[in-house]
Amino acid sequence: GEKGVGRRDFLKNSALGIIGAGVIGSGTLSAQEKAKKDAKAAPKEELPKIKEYRKLGRTGFKASDISSGGEVQEGVLNTLLDAGVNYIDTAESYGKSEVYVGNAMKGRDRKKVFITTKLVLNPKKETKESILKRFRKQLERLKTDYVDCLMMHSVANTAMVKHEGFHAATKQLKQEGKLRFVEISNHGMQWSKDPK
Repeated sequence: GEKGVGRRDFLKNSALGIIGAGVIGSGTLSAQEKAKKDAKAAPKEELPKIKEYRKLGRTGFKASDISSGGEVQEGVLNTLLDAGVNYIDTAESYGKSEVYVGNAMKGRDRKKVFITTKLVLNPKKETKESILKRFRKQLERLKTDYVDCLMMHSVANTAMVKHEGFHAATKQLKQEGKLRFVEISNHGMQWSKDPK
């Protein structure tokens, strides 16, 4: 057989397996009837549930202990938001993620959801103006007037943390009421030392 398909899986998914498994007492169940019966009898897998809302650092916001991040489809976001998830992490570099977040937020109370987005900076090319322009595009995709937190994404060294254009842009955005908090993000210990 093919790698990864065992005998049990093959029989379970084949016509012979379905017909053979459908024999009960003196009668035979059709494959559809058998599937319906099995679905009713099978214990439902319990989905993760929000257990509590915790204070998010110095923001004062009470964030759900389950959150959403990465490129998550709109339907999944709607399900998470309906279940009480109130922290969403996205980024300009996550494909259509910001668009999905904006669509999922339609008709919802914006103040009840903490939205974080991120920008990867090219330290040699970025200016205050280029960062402002990129951020305003993010607001358009997110369909919101403000973002709770903007992160400088994938920070490679301490010099990037001091990027003057980023700090000037975020200061202006805060003054305009379009941004509440600023942070940095990186991906592990490989970024712990400046390159020589």
